[in-house]
Amino acid sequence: MLLAAAVAGIVGTFLPWISISVGAFGISASQSRNGFHGLGIFFFLLMVASAIVAAMGDKQEMLDKKMRLIVIGAGVVAFLSLIITYSSIRDDVGGGYGMASSSMGIGLILSFLASIGVAIVPILIKKPGESLSDDLSMLGSSLKSMQTDMKLPNVGISKKPDRMQELEKLIQWRNEGKITSEEYEDLKSKII
Repeated sequence: MLLAAAVAGIVGTFLPWISISVGAFGISASQSRNGFHGLGIFFFLLMVASAIVAAMGDKQEMLDKKMRLIVIGAGVVAFLSLIITYSSIRDDVGGGYGMASSSMGIGLILSFLASIGVAIVPILIKKPGESLSDDLSMLGSSLKSMQTDMKLPNVGISKKPDRMQELEKLIQWRNEGKITSEEYEDLKSKII
């Protein structure tokens, strides 16, 4: 289902997203435009990435937590990019002084539905016992661990966990007799 939603989004990118009609004094012209412009290209790339994730691995298995969150995020970002794109086109046409009008094309409707599908299918189809809140808490802990693993700029201050480890090591060396109490105090003051 996820693959079908992503492919629908890819196809929707090439169908007409918007039709613009201009008319005055009995003369009218209309033109349609597909989604392969501006943020539409970004939308297309998100759908391609979602299709690749859906096509990867064993088709009988559900997506793992990280991949599921990535796909959900891609669907939400794709949906938001569609809203921004459509509203900017509507605003541009709004300056037509009543002579221009726009309407949503089949490609944009299909793309909206596809982005909703890409975001919702992984939420609905998951392994028994898994929940979105568990996935989000796992993501939060992953982000915190990444943040902790990042090195601070070299300004003479080390990270707090490293300082604690260094102090514990100094205490161990002092207790084992590898360093004297004076050396311990000197090294401790440098760490703190």
